[in-house]
Amino acid sequence: MKQDSTDKDFREVLREELFKIASIESKKGDFSNSIRQCVETHCPDSLFRYRQYTDNNLDAFKEDKMYLATPASQNDPYDNLYFFDDFMLDLVRGNMEFIENNPNHGLAQNKELIDVAVEFLQHAVIVACYTDKYDSMLMWSHYAQNHEGYLLEYSKDDIVNTGVDLFPVLYSRERYNACRTINYMVRNAIAYFHPNIPHLQELRKIIERRKPSEYEKIISGMVKSPDWSYENEWRHIQINDILNTAPKFIEDITPIAIYYGSKMADEDKDQLHEIAQSKGIKEYQMYVDFASSEFALERKEL
Repeated sequence: MKQDSTDKDFREVLREELFKIASIESKKGDFSNSIRQCVETHCPDSLFRYRQYTDNNLDAFKEDKMYLATPASQNDPYDNLYFFDDFMLDLVRGNMEFIENNPNHGLAQNKELIDVAVEFLQHAVIVACYTDKYDSMLMWSHYAQNHEGYLLEYSKDDIVNTGVDLFPVLYSRERYNACRTINYMVRNAIAYFHPNIPHLQELRKIIERRKPSEYEKIISGMVKSPDWSYENEWRHIQINDILNTAPKFIEDITPIAIYYGSKMADEDKDQLHEIAQSKGIKEYQMYVDFASSEFALERKEL
């Protein structure tokens, strides 16, 4: 189930198109239909979610819900962590004359503002994560309680019609440079907190007219290190309403199959089986074939 060259080409084309759009001052509502169609065309027929056996996951399965989480809650410390460099620091400082003229607003405080902006932006999107692999030994170990959990299979038709944009994760050795977004946030924040400095308020008007594209938030949530490429991940990505702290989720999305981990406890499996039967979905048991010469997980339909 390796990523083939066609899929790699598709991801490279998608990367170029998205980066091009992100460089334009546009709003999320201007999202290109051609990109949506491209993603839909290359999306696998099924995508999978590895799950731990927890009360929250059990309730979501019962209610046909899929919770969206911030990348900051994921297991990758760089997930949606915005990149900035010394050039960006100099750019911010150079555009704020008062920083140099007022000791209380030096580079240290400016860098602190940047740190706050980076932390804020890591929560700027919410995601639901998938893979195209149901038989990954590592993912069963990492995301499904060492094979004691389960996996849900979703159809392409259901996934692309949730109302939340779907993207493949783009694997790169270089982090996405979102200095433009951080620069905007820091400058705007400084101007906002210093309303008595006239030229800053004029600058703030200019800043607002040069507001970066919402696509930068989306792209930053798509780019991960190649160390994670074995997951061949896909994501639903949505701009997060940070002020609304209520749980966010996709509703009315029913899996088409459930896979029970090779080490799942019988009592947990019985409870999941009851829910699966009520939904009329397929059930599979993952198992280790002791007679096989390969390190592979197998499945059998129940």
